[in-house]
Amino acid sequence: MNTRRLVRGFWLTGLSALLLVVLACGSASEPTAVDDAQDALVDGAAGDYRHDGPVPDGTDDGTTTTDGLSEAGSQDGAMDLHTDSAGAEELSDGTMVPDHQVTDIADTGNEDDQNQGGDVQSDGCTADNSPEALAARDGFIEVCADPTTVPDAVCGDGSPYKFTYRPAAGQSKGLLLYFRGGGQCSDYISCWGIDGLGGSGRRVSTMSNSEQTGPGVHPLLGKTLGVFYLDEATNPLRQYDQVHIAYCTGDAGMKNEEQVFEKPDAALADAPASIKTYFHGRANIAFALDTVLGLFPAPSRLVVLGSSAGSWASMASVQTILQRWSDVGLPVAYYGEGGIGVGSDNWNQYVLETVGSLNGADGSRLVRFAQFSFISDEVQMAFAPPTYQEASAFQSEMRSLMEGRAAANPANYRYFAIPGTCHTLAQNPGLFQQFTKASGSWKPVQPPVKPNPDLNLGETNLLPWLTDLIENETIPASMGNVAGDWETITTSCLLPGG
Repeated sequence: MNTRRLVRGFWLTGLSALLLVVLACGSASEPTAVDDAQDALVDGAAGDYRHDGPVPDGTDDGTTTTDGLSEAGSQDGAMDLHTDSAGAEELSDGTMVPDHQVTDIADTGNEDDQNQGGDVQSDGCTADNSPEALAARDGFIEVCADPTTVPDAVCGDGSPYKFTYRPAAGQSKGLLLYFRGGGQCSDYISCWGIDGLGGSGRRVSTMSNSEQTGPGVHPLLGKTLGVFYLDEATNPLRQYDQVHIAYCTGDAGMKNEEQVFEKPDAALADAPASIKTYFHGRANIAFALDTVLGLFPAPSRLVVLGSSAGSWASMASVQTILQRWSDVGLPVAYYGEGGIGVGSDNWNQYVLETVGSLNGADGSRLVRFAQFSFISDEVQMAFAPPTYQEASAFQSEMRSLMEGRAAANPANYRYFAIPGTCHTLAQNPGLFQQFTKASGSWKPVQPPVKPNPDLNLGETNLLPWLTDLIENETIPASMGNVAGDWETITTSCLLPGG
């Protein structure tokens, strides 16, 4: 896998306190026992991630990235992707805001002279919700947090937070809450790079609201990919109201604090002397959920999906999501990919308690949990603690975690682990059909091969397995735990972008 695809992951380690899972009543905007519990998780973190080796620049957030595209077209949901030998670049994103969120107040720029890299807090937010902008975003509408009413909802640089949503065409089958990934940071260089402006050394996709507020859009097809690809008949989420919860804080959606980072010796001489950084992930998620609750108050189904860093943020947000959509009869499914938590014992305990507390027993809510990972995921491995950066140790620990969670929660937890070094699939066209790579160009196999046999394990394919999770109100007996050979080390990724 090209080093430019090595996503800047994050691993919450050294937690001094176990996160207590509590369902609480009260207004969604008021502090609750759930908020206090999440504070315990965050405040106990001694180190957000560990990595002994050099880290390549850039970070993967779960979006399939391309350097261009050849012979664009669509036949049975097929599309052609092209990458050259230099690697992958981000797909283009647009900007949109619904009419009721548009303000006429322009950004005022930097209010903190000492903070050239970070603090650009503005007095208001503007966005383009024109027909042209909506078309550029494949119908996704952007919502901007007005600093005058929700001042805490900001990105890492202090700019107002934005997220996007797209109502279903026709009758909606449910609501998808998708948590985007994009790395993690905890100091000057990992958040801002050696230049303090987002250059070399940064381990996050973005700390600004100016990019990645919606799913990646194919530059020639003008279509979102993966679970957001509406032209694919086998996509179990294509008839859902879809919410893309953007990520621009580098904190896995778990913090509500600011830090001022002083320039370290490793930074460039002309880098800012200090940078104020806003770790407001929790406030941003709360704003998004409160807004979405007003838009879609009574979905027939609810699916929570998180990729990479978003897998952690979504798991940490399950209880607050259930607070808002409080109907005990609402079918809820959770699917996290590319964020198992190898090397973080306290996070594993939190996952165990969260899943165990939501099994439908003794009057509790029922959430159907599933986690997916590639067994040799290069991203997770690179950002695991040093002990687990060797493939065999990493894979053995992942096996222990997944099997342990399944054994402790047989009624409402399943896992799917497949050989390969890839990272996430939610925004990858390979989720639905097989691709092949020749001369740097990814092309769909013709005639189309669906479902993608590269996602088969025995007689089980990931897509029907995921569809079973989404469309059933309880986990069916036929939906088992699926894993490849845990001891075989693979060195390739057979999906577009790999």
